[in-house]
Amino acid sequence: MAFDVWPRQLAYDIVADLNNGVKTLDQIKADVIASQGNAVWNQIYNALIKPGDTYVNEAGETVAATAYTVRTNYEQYVDYYTVDTTQVDGEDPVTVYTPQPRKELGPKDPVKLARSSMKLIKKWEDSLDEKQLGEWLYKDYPENTDSYGRNVKFHIWKADTLNDLQNQISQYSEPDASGSYAQADDHDYMDKTVGWNGSGYDWEESLDVAPGHMIEISKAREMGIDVSKHTQVIYGEKTYLVLETGHYYTVTEENIEPHFELNTIIYHPMVVDGVLSNVTFKADGTVEDIVALSEVEATNILKGGINVLKKVFDGEGKEVTEVTVSDDTFKVNITMKNADGTPYENWDYRIYYGQNNPNATWNAANQNYGRTDHIIGTAGNGGIIEADLYIGDVIRIVNVPSGVTYSVQETEYDDEVYTPASNYAFPLSTGGENKSFTTDGTCVSYMISRGENDNFVADSDKKVVGNSVSQAIVVNKVPTARIKLLKVGDTITPLKDVKFKIFYDEECTKPVMKDAIGQFIPGMGSDGIIVTNANGYVDLGTLAGTYYLQEIATNDGYNMLTAPVRINVEKNDNTEKVTASCTEEGIIFPTPGWITKGEDDVWVVKVNNLSGYELPSTGGPGTRLFTLFGSILILGAGALLWRKRRFI
Repeated sequence: MAFDVWPRQLAYDIVADLNNGVKTLDQIKADVIASQGNAVWNQIYNALIKPGDTYVNEAGETVAATAYTVRTNYEQYVDYYTVDTTQVDGEDPVTVYTPQPRKELGPKDPVKLARSSMKLIKKWEDSLDEKQLGEWLYKDYPENTDSYGRNVKFHIWKADTLNDLQNQISQYSEPDASGSYAQADDHDYMDKTVGWNGSGYDWEESLDVAPGHMIEISKAREMGIDVSKHTQVIYGEKTYLVLETGHYYTVTEENIEPHFELNTIIYHPMVVDGVLSNVTFKADGTVEDIVALSEVEATNILKGGINVLKKVFDGEGKEVTEVTVSDDTFKVNITMKNADGTPYENWDYRIYYGQNNPNATWNAANQNYGRTDHIIGTAGNGGIIEADLYIGDVIRIVNVPSGVTYSVQETEYDDEVYTPASNYAFPLSTGGENKSFTTDGTCVSYMISRGENDNFVADSDKKVVGNSVSQAIVVNKVPTARIKLLKVGDTITPLKDVKFKIFYDEECTKPVMKDAIGQFIPGMGSDGIIVTNANGYVDLGTLAGTYYLQEIATNDGYNMLTAPVRINVEKNDNTEKVTASCTEEGIIFPTPGWITKGEDDVWVVKVNNLSGYELPSTGGPGTRLFTLFGSILILGAGALLWRKRRFI
């Protein structure tokens, strides 16, 4: 006599409910008797190993059970009798029942699982900004909390079909108007709490599941199972029978820390040829994947972020960080949509100032130029952020859920100075190396850094990912020119040791220390002064936009300039053009040879000094001579007038 036995789905369900504390044994007894009768309950009860019972495990050892389990072929047996019936003519039949020794059913593959117990594990992914979790766990407790530490409450959901599971979650796992999850407590399968245990954080809990049952069809035939009575599924090159369908499970979390979002999957536990596995079914019922299952993960992932940067490059691909027309802003629109296509309106961003922003003030402690306060989105904004940026500014949008898509458009710029850099390749130092990125047809380059703050790669999806930074760089080109100033006296003689300072503004209040590509002005001292060499030249570096040169000392015998020299780098089709002017006459002439571009692509701007005594307004030594001569003339004229009055 031989039997092939596997646990019924109901037995797995009961064991899971008992070990999870969902129901007591008395409650289950009442439910089963009410729905299926005493006979079924007796079968189930006899198949249960209860805590404290002894049983023989797979290794042949007699052990005491610590939880409820299901007897499999290892503990199944048959009590039976031989029946002998005799009958004498004219008399009633006589039946004799003779008890026989108990028949043990030996172990037989594939049924080896007595209890489907695993771990429910909470994990954290926050490598992008680990301080957020640290502050939440150890610092930012609610004011009315007396205990130390935090706990996290999970809702475990179970359903027979995927649609039923999703309907349950959509109805009951969202907080009500007061923020309470009471509905979930009444309708989920059960709750589990992990976190602070009194002395530290423990993010694991035990979890029993009620799996389904699958067996390879060839083994089923060997066991004499009628394969026509069960659903068949194919995975790889194998065909399986679905003996028990099992259930779908998933996890939701209550009161998620605001900087995080929950990431988990839907599980369908099945015992597949004796191994507890997660079986993923496609919509048409076929099997997509079978993976060994030992734990259910509920991972909190730090929400993503979006950076929008404004950068400008010259024709040679060098980044331009100092442009003296930077008071002109660039207007950008950022459009964001949720994963379902609706506008993402709950944005939260700040603008971090670059050095060109008029509000910028260097903060040595924070190593930045300052920032705006948080700007919070409100309902009805259409998921669109409209902002004005200066060169070097960065918009940082924080706490963006995974799946949000975004796009950036530059809507306004100074077209007399800048050109959109469409389909433009530019360098970017990231991840410890120099990489090349390319803008699209709208002069924007999209990229993403996964799990790190600065290791960007190109991102065509433009989709936010948890624990990652999405980034869009809006790029324009600006003309730049390498410029030298040539100082001459009376249009001919080179003047040595003439001193200048360079400023961004005509009032000469905002000094320039670096050129357009961030390099220090050649030969400039710490006092901001540049000096002409023996040939009358001084190198101004690479410039972009408008600059003002103030002369602060010149050679003896020459008048010092009373007005600054204005030098401007302009667009000229696809190249640059340099112009210069001064409100003082006789300083810069419009004739050929005064502003030239050499074969080395270096522009030379010639600036003249007129010889003669310095004007009184200069405050130089010539002032005393003019004052003395004027005084003598006045005194002489007065004496002459007095003498004439005497003889009238």
